[in-house]
Amino acid sequence: MPLVALAGRGVVGKTSLLRSLFRSPTEVSRSNRVLRRDAMNYFNVGDVFNIVDLPGFGGTSLPWSTLLQHAVLVRNFARVQPSLKMIYYCMDVHYKHGVYVQDIDMLRFLSQEVPNFTIVITKAEQINEQSRSQNFFRMEDIRKELMFNDIQHPVLITSAYRMGGIDTLRFDMVMNALHALPTEHLTYTEAKRLSQRLFSQAEL
Repeated sequence: MPLVALAGRGVVGKTSLLRSLFRSPTEVSRSNRVLRRDAMNYFNVGDVFNIVDLPGFGGTSLPWSTLLQHAVLVRNFARVQPSLKMIYYCMDVHYKHGVYVQDIDMLRFLSQEVPNFTIVITKAEQINEQSRSQNFFRMEDIRKELMFNDIQHPVLITSAYRMGGIDTLRFDMVMNALHALPTEHLTYTEAKRLSQRLFSQAEL
């Protein structure tokens, strides 16, 4: 069965993101499933593909040696999973200082070692609320910073709190997962309806 993976630092909002993928806005904060933070957690999406939540690798003060160990684990996971279609690297961004250096280092490593990954910026509401009234980082600044560091991969902007960008992420996951399946070519509308139907289950 096709597989997509979520990777990233701890406490960047991956759990909230998963809940928002499977549930309505009013149910995002509820969960009847305990997630192991030190293990891989698998979720089935409509019996069509699986999502695996990879363990986070700590906060923003990790030494490079620890970061490299986790980066190698992600790379090795990608290499031994022939059914893996996409890795979604989740990260939050500091509203004053931009992308954390640990994320920059991780993304530069993955750019060399993992061909298919997409960057998912979480907690976007925090950046937007600050940038409205003060001269802090904005989304376009984040894209420029990634380009400056030669990180040229797709970027999705999400907010589990406001359900922003969640439909886009669902659609992207479905399209990446179904790309290798012997299905008919889907129109945009058909694919969007399919993604909404597949994620309608209460997996979380």
